[in-house]
Amino acid sequence: MSILVVLSAVFQGIKDASQWPTAFLTLYGSKTIRTQVLKCLLLNGVLFLGSMFLFDHLLFPLSQRLFTKKHNHTNISTTTAIPTLLSTLYYLLWIYPIYTISFIVNTVYYNTIAKRAYELHHVQTPKSKSHTTTMNTNRNTTLTTLLSTEIYRSLLITNLLLLSTVVYFVPIVGPMISFVMACWVLAFYSFEYRWMMVGKGLEERVEMLECGWAYYFGFGVPCTLVTFFFPQLTSQGLFALLFPMYVIMATTARPVSFSNTTNKNNKTNTNDKLTNVKSENITSRIQSSTWVPARVPIFGIPKTVNRWMIQRVLGGSSTPPKSTTPTPTKPTTATTSTSSSSRDKRT
Repeated sequence: MSILVVLSAVFQGIKDASQWPTAFLTLYGSKTIRTQVLKCLLLNGVLFLGSMFLFDHLLFPLSQRLFTKKHNHTNISTTTAIPTLLSTLYYLLWIYPIYTISFIVNTVYYNTIAKRAYELHHVQTPKSKSHTTTMNTNRNTTLTTLLSTEIYRSLLITNLLLLSTVVYFVPIVGPMISFVMACWVLAFYSFEYRWMMVGKGLEERVEMLECGWAYYFGFGVPCTLVTFFFPQLTSQGLFALLFPMYVIMATTARPVSFSNTTNKNNKTNTNDKLTNVKSENITSRIQSSTWVPARVPIFGIPKTVNRWMIQRVLGGSSTPPKSTTPTPTKPTTATTSTSSSSRDKRT
C-alpha cells in the first residue's frame, strides 16, 4: 500500500508536468505569454543553441579539414592547434556572453509568463484590509532584508546543486540520486513563482517541496529526462527553452502533499484556488502507514551548510532571514548542469 501511495503521487506529478495541451491553450489565449515565449525561443533556441550547433557541426569540422596536415611518407594526418584556438575564442567571445545575457534576460521573461499565467488560471480575490497592511509593510522593507533573503536563497540552492554534483560520483547509485535531486530542483524552480504570488516565504516554499517530495519528483521527471544526459551547455539551453512551459504547467497543477500542515495551508489560502482535492485522500492513506515519510529533508544538508557559512564566515545569525517574497531570479538550470558538468569532467 505504501508503494502504491508513493507511485500515485509520482504519477500525479508526471501527469501535471505533461499537460502540454493546457500549456499551449494558455499560450494561445494570452498575447503577453506568446510574446515572452517567442522571445525565449529566439534567444535560447535560435541564438544560443543555434550558435553552438552551427559551430560544432559546421564551422569546427570545416576548420579541422582546412588546417589538417597530411604527411607524404605516411598515411597519418595531424591537425594543427588552429581549430582548438578558434573553438576557444568562439566560446569565450560569443557563446559565454550570450549565456550570461540570456541568464539575466530570461528572468524578466519567466516572471512575466508566470504572472500572466497565474492571472488567467486563478480567481483573484479582493484585497482585504490585512492584505493591504501586509503590502504596505512589504513596501517599507529595507533593501538589506531583501538582499539577505535572496542571498540566503541563492546559497541554499547552490549548496543543493553542489551536493547533487558530489553525489553523482558515488559508484552505481550516484547518477540515480543526482537525477532525483535534479527533478526536485526543477520542480522547486517551476512552482516557486506560484508560491511567491500567494505570499509564501522561503521556509514555506521549502516545506512545500519537502512535504510533497514524491509529487514534485514526478513533476520534474519529464523535463529532466530531456536535459539531464546532454553536455552541459546544450542541456542548459534546452532547459531555458522548455522552462516557460513548465512554469505555466506549475501554475495549473494540483500538487499532492503527504503533510497535513501543507494541505491545511493550501485549503485556507484564498489566493490559490487550484487546491488539489486528491491530496487529502493520499494524506489520509499515508497516516495509516509508517513506511512512507511525510517529509523528506531535501534541503537538510544545504541548510546546515548555510548555517555554518553564516556563523563562521559571515558572522551572522544562523536563522534564515524572513522572506519578503522577492521576485525569483532566473533558474541556474540546475536540472542539467549537475550531471552534465560531471560528465564533461570525465570526458
